[in-house]
Amino acid sequence: MVEVVSGLFPDWMVDSVANRLVEYPVRWTNSPYACYENARFFGTMVVQDGVFVGSEDEWFIKYFNALMEHRLHAKTMRTLLNMQFDNMQSQIHNDGDMPNLISVVYHAAGESGDTVFYNNANEEIERVPFHMGQTLIFPSHMYHMGLPPDDGIRVSLGSIYCMTDQVVAQDPTIHRLSAI
Repeated sequence: MVEVVSGLFPDWMVDSVANRLVEYPVRWTNSPYACYENARFFGTMVVQDGVFVGSEDEWFIKYFNALMEHRLHAKTMRTLLNMQFDNMQSQIHNDGDMPNLISVVYHAAGESGDTVFYNNANEEIERVPFHMGQTLIFPSHMYHMGLPPDDGIRVSLGSIYCMTDQVVAQDPTIHRLSAI
């Protein structure tokens, strides 16, 4: 159920983006389910409801979301920039329970910190090793977490895309107003 995509970008671009994103301004507010007293590592919202809201304009994030929107035939709901050091534990979480939501994690910078997927009983079902420049695509209802790096830093982009408009547009069973 997890699609792992490598080689989307040339090495020079992966390296350049990694060097910039490790310097991106973040806050200690990254927590699933908006439970900020349990913040688990650094992060910041950079795209919300398809609009760039980050503190610094970042062409790659806009480019990445446009690429994923095209690939998934979906709209960007949000993108978080996550930053984690070796002493910062994550939490098992999902990104949404609606079947029309797709999550995408881009491994932006670092050398370790696997992304682990779980079933509803919190049993590990898949583990994807961290590789800079790699993209993971999966249904948002899948439980997952990013493990901390062995040392140094782990930076990822976590996006959610909504397929509602595309699904409705392609579903012949839904009556169109123009057909009435």
